[in-house]
Amino acid sequence: LIQDGVKSAVNYTASDSLCLDGQRLVAIAGSYGSSGTEYRTEGESFSRIISYGTSGSPVTGPGYFKVWTKSGQIMEFGNTVDSAVETQGPAATAASRPIRVWAVNKITDSKGNYLAVKYAKDTVTWGAYVPTSILYTGNARAGLLPYSHVDFHLLARADTQIGYDAGSKIGTPWLIDHIYTYTVVNGVDTMVKDYQLTYDVSAATQRSRITQIKECDGGGLAQFCLSPTMMTWQKANSSGLPPVLWPLPDTTGRVVGMGDFNGDGYADAVYGVPVIVPAGNNGMGSYYYNYYVAYSNGSGYGAGVALGVASPAKVAASAATGDLNGDGKDDLYVNIGYTTSLFLGSSGGLKAASWPLSHATGRLVGNGDFNGDGYADAVYGVPVIVPAGDNGTGSYYYGYYVAYSNGSGYGAGVALGVASPAKVAALAATGDLNGDGQDDSYLNIGYATTLWLSSSPSPELLHKVTTGLGADISITYKIIADTTVYSKETTGVYPVRDLNSGAPLYVVSSVSSSNGVGGDYVSNYRYTGGKSHLTGGGFLGFRQTVNTDAQTGIVSTTTYRQDYPYQGLPLAAEKRTASGVLLNSVANTWTSTANPAWSAQYHAPQLTQSVESSYELTGGLISTVTTRNVYDSYGNPTSITVSTPDGYSKTTTNTYVNDLVNWYLGRLTNASITSTTP
Repeated sequence: LIQDGVKSAVNYTASDSLCLDGQRLVAIAGSYGSSGTEYRTEGESFSRIISYGTSGSPVTGPGYFKVWTKSGQIMEFGNTVDSAVETQGPAATAASRPIRVWAVNKITDSKGNYLAVKYAKDTVTWGAYVPTSILYTGNARAGLLPYSHVDFHLLARADTQIGYDAGSKIGTPWLIDHIYTYTVVNGVDTMVKDYQLTYDVSAATQRSRITQIKECDGGGLAQFCLSPTMMTWQKANSSGLPPVLWPLPDTTGRVVGMGDFNGDGYADAVYGVPVIVPAGNNGMGSYYYNYYVAYSNGSGYGAGVALGVASPAKVAASAATGDLNGDGKDDLYVNIGYTTSLFLGSSGGLKAASWPLSHATGRLVGNGDFNGDGYADAVYGVPVIVPAGDNGTGSYYYGYYVAYSNGSGYGAGVALGVASPAKVAALAATGDLNGDGQDDSYLNIGYATTLWLSSSPSPELLHKVTTGLGADISITYKIIADTTVYSKETTGVYPVRDLNSGAPLYVVSSVSSSNGVGGDYVSNYRYTGGKSHLTGGGFLGFRQTVNTDAQTGIVSTTTYRQDYPYQGLPLAAEKRTASGVLLNSVANTWTSTANPAWSAQYHAPQLTQSVESSYELTGGLISTVTTRNVYDSYGNPTSITVSTPDGYSKTTTNTYVNDLVNWYLGRLTNASITSTTP
């Protein structure tokens, strides 16, 4: 959405965009995706990228790519059968299916030296691929074939991870348990090294984790091995879900649904409150439910806000949540009888809206992005009446449908082919109430609602690495809900949102490494001002990181830009003593070269100025040095001027040859230095 103005997932059609190593490709000559089209990366890398041939039937994209890098390498992607990874499907249709990944198959340098990569792929069962061999030491100009290679031995894994993209299965059926290196000795292909990888299985997630890497020679039965490098993983806390007191604003409220409706990173609660209707002359009273939303602040709820909907006492109410319109905030459906009410999330909370289903009596039972387009689709049940028989009693059941969202409404319901009895009800609601990254749970029993907050840490984080020489590197993590490691800011403006201190994110808080003399060297870390872009920009990083040297007390702070297209680039850095005395500071200025004729998204950020100051331990200024850079059209610094406030300066002027035919960029041919004194 941030790049194209529309929100869409990959569909494996000719309308998809292409990426190189995560960077969007921008066409500068030719038709996007066609043979012979030339591209640049969205963030300029000064590589020339050209697509060749076609793939898929009908055509869904190129057959392969070549990339000429600024350093003079030529890289080929997908130019062999095993490196062109098609979407998963029957073997008979492999040639006509779209290519999902063009993997690198060859890299050649400017002197003709090359390496080639071979792959194993299974696109029939798993939609998977993995490198099996890297052949190097070849030279195309000399006609020399590779005589050294690295082989990867594959092990079938029991914990295959499976996902789907546009209906195509993507699995990971293999582990690598040996990495062998070979070279030719006296005309014989001889093993030189055998790197042995060992795994265990996590008790918490049942996923494989690497625990040991051992380096051995190629000696076969007489093999000699060094002591292994060991990996230890963080273990899960088994404390589970202890009940805690976190009352709703109304003590008789019954939670029917949860979601982050105002986009602050906390799951809010939708609940019903019974309202008693006094008995009339016939002595019979009744009651109904009014529905409210209570917004979480991470440690409790604010006052309930009425939604303006109600239900009779014996008519079941339920709710379904999801991001229907793709704005980064949860939306809400409330079902009452055969009536469904919609509320769209906003920065100010829930707002009533109307997105009718194609079945007027449909009751929402769940939401999810079932077609991968970025919008939450709806699953709903429609009552089907079974007429009364001879005994005068009829019945009904629910037939279930899915309605796909387009961001502003639903298409026609598509039957799922399943049904349920009439009186099946859901009793629980889940969501991350306190923003600690773990789902919490509500259970309704009568008018009593019990809350369980999850307290288990993430179990899949690497905790310690111990080398064969006994040196340790230990890593400690904390979730950003811990204020000792993260500080939230409030400067985000939609669609940029401040990363809530309750977001499900673990960060490194401390690293301890052996210092070689029996002790440890410890660095501690803090983070400030994380931000995310809700309409496609993703996580923008932390505005500031702080590294404290536990031995010297020196505090190093780096500030980063978070605005497009500079996100992640260092804006400033400083070092201070433990008592706060400034020792060094750096301030950077970045500019970006645009080319609207190519694409509005194309950009080339460049460091144009850096000012560095150094200080005495007493705080007195020692020096200030300013460096100014000027670049040519291919990112080469043609002028570098280093100056001081007292009038001294030195300018280096560079001349380059940029061979655009062979794409040899930045070949320095001349450099001159001019010095100026006051």
